[in-house]
Amino acid sequence: MNIYLKRIVTLILCLTTLAPTHALIAKSNYSLFLNWVTLLVIAFITIISLRSHVSRRLLSLAGKSIIKTSELPQNIIMFLSCAVFILIASTLSSVLFSNTPHVSDSQAHYIYARILASGNITIPSHTFNEFFKMRFLSTGSTLFSSYPPGHSILLAIGMFFSIPWIVNPVVGALSLLAVFLLGKEIGNKTTGYIAMLLALVSPFIVFMSSEFMSHATALLMTTLFILFYIRTHKFGSYKYGFLSGVAIGYLLITRPHTVIILLPLYAVHALWMWRKNMALYSRCYLSAFAGVIPFFLLYIGYNWATTGKPFLTGYRLMHGLSTRWLSSFDSTTFPWLDLLRASKQIGTLNEELFCWPIPSLFLLASLFAFKMHKKYCYLLALTFLSACISLMVILHIWTHIFSARYLYDSIGVVIVLSALAIQRMPALARRHNVVRAGNAAWVGAFALIIVGCTIYGFTARTGELFRYYGKNFVEGNIDYYNSIMSAVKKPALVFVENDKQFRHVLFVMPQDNNPLVVFALNKKERNSNLMSYYPERHVYMAGVISAESLIVMSDSVKNNSWCLTAAPYQITKIK
Repeated sequence: MNIYLKRIVTLILCLTTLAPTHALIAKSNYSLFLNWVTLLVIAFITIISLRSHVSRRLLSLAGKSIIKTSELPQNIIMFLSCAVFILIASTLSSVLFSNTPHVSDSQAHYIYARILASGNITIPSHTFNEFFKMRFLSTGSTLFSSYPPGHSILLAIGMFFSIPWIVNPVVGALSLLAVFLLGKEIGNKTTGYIAMLLALVSPFIVFMSSEFMSHATALLMTTLFILFYIRTHKFGSYKYGFLSGVAIGYLLITRPHTVIILLPLYAVHALWMWRKNMALYSRCYLSAFAGVIPFFLLYIGYNWATTGKPFLTGYRLMHGLSTRWLSSFDSTTFPWLDLLRASKQIGTLNEELFCWPIPSLFLLASLFAFKMHKKYCYLLALTFLSACISLMVILHIWTHIFSARYLYDSIGVVIVLSALAIQRMPALARRHNVVRAGNAAWVGAFALIIVGCTIYGFTARTGELFRYYGKNFVEGNIDYYNSIMSAVKKPALVFVENDKQFRHVLFVMPQDNNPLVVFALNKKERNSNLMSYYPERHVYMAGVISAESLIVMSDSVKNNSWCLTAAPYQITKIK
């Protein structure tokens, strides 16, 4: 890699640590002051500990114990880490999200998973489908998701066993293993252990793995692709070439735009490697192609079955291709507004990846700034920067939904490179004679710093995220659903006031032929059509009902109407 290109990459990585934040945990003057105080306290304790004979010996003992962890049975460490992660993520799924999807995207995956679990690719829409309009799902004659089926397939497996809420925690645990293996490939077993530990304590990863978002599957497949891609070139193995093809193939049917982000970088790198050994790498790339093909055929087959055309995706059918989703290349403000939008998400990642008092990308930048990197590190760094650049090209609407989620797919490489930086920091400190101490003492000192920063993150920041996600996050609102279910007399037909309230109950869709409670959108004067379709049901209006919406009801219906209060929601009986 050209020396000037390396310097440019290093400079950009250093600049990412200065990106302005748009985080949920806003940087008030108090929080900035607390950050600096925490850093100074941790640094002071570390330096004093290294200079004191007694504490230096304690740090040395701690450092030797940490070094010896590489001798522990690898399978046991991996199993325990995955078990702990699944326990934490599944508990948060229950406590924060009530084991239901809370975002329109994940609701679409969840609903479509229920369709797949029933053995269908599509199902007929309701006769009066205008009452059951669902975001990111088809509103035509058949019901299907606008998203590719990759993540929904995994959720459907969970649906089959009636435990869909366990899918993302398990996928997150598998991502831990993938991060460990990638760290081990770039460095050694210790690098892998550190990377796995960083992923385990990352609030970003834990919270994302607790809901139903497809980013969890995308992270796993992206990390596996990079792992097998590197192994393909290290060992010239057709097996790893095939597995890398399988990984990126499944990524294609999960989040295709991530494949588009990865493709230019890895195509250029593959071409550069191919020139060195055309015969060997030609066979490796053919095996990778063989791994991709089944998923490509599955994707176009899925499109054909849902939209009627192999290259027309559900998303394009429902939403079209609008130039508003592209950045403002023709605008006089380009590239400044696009750069600002991307930098805010990078700044949010700095705040919420580890929730440390220092930018989370500091370790990644220091790895290259202090020349501690190894082979393939620049490839991993460019993978992350490609994801950052994509934020300038695609006009993602910024919302406070799971932090910098558009960077989540590539976060595995950030964690691995950060782990390598932590592992090599003690040698760097000794080389520069910061404080005269042995390697074991420095290992213990940096372990103390990481533990201190992590404790600070959990006590000062993660609690704020916990409270934010725990307040009926975004569209999800289990209290709304439970209030209605406890207040109405079954069987019932419940009209909800608006689309926002309808999203509170989307997780029960699509409903079977004869559910206890049918939820439908309020269409005012057209409500009588659905009431006639369900003539034997009690009819209710959920939410604040206005006099105008009652005008369409007959006098007998109005005279018999009454209200139930299931605070903070009002449920009015219409029939």
